[in-house]
Amino acid sequence: SGRPVPLTNSIYNGTDTGIIFNVLESVQLQSVDVFSTGAGTINIQIVNSAGVQLYETGTVNVTAGGITTPNVIPLDYTIAPGTGYRMLIKAYSTTVNLVRESGIDGFPYNGTDGLLNVTNGYITGTVGTTYYYFYNSEYVGKCVSPRKEVVATISPAPVLTLSTNEVSICEGDTSLVT
Repeated sequence: SGRPVPLTNSIYNGTDTGIIFNVLESVQLQSVDVFSTGAGTINIQIVNSAGVQLYETGTVNVTAGGITTPNVIPLDYTIAPGTGYRMLIKAYSTTVNLVRESGIDGFPYNGTDGLLNVTNGYITGTVGTTYYYFYNSEYVGKCVSPRKEVVATISPAPVLTLSTNEVSICEGDTSLVT
């Protein structure tokens, strides 16, 4: 989900900067790609719509590769359905130059199954059209297969005839049906 790769080497570094996304059903976030023109370290966090941190990667190494060589950052985090989640840079070394797409718009970027959808960019409290840092978000939702038509045949209910004779209910017991 999200943009697959950046188009330009536009760089910007900043904490509390990233993307806003919604989750329609519980998914496991597996990884995300970041691109950088300088080597160093980053720490990625996921916060809810109230800004409460739910997850962080800890310090992760990033190599310089421009827009051609992604750094695949493992996440392995299961996230519940919700809106307004943010994936943000929590910390970075000064040698990192993170790639972003300035003012490209094109939001939302929807996952192929629609379970995770990137709705906007985010920078220090402001929602915007810049796409910050997190490309090719990989996640796994519930196992779903294509729908298949099933034909069901409904037969009319059988007609029952009752009599006023005594019938056996349980072995040894009798009851009068009226």
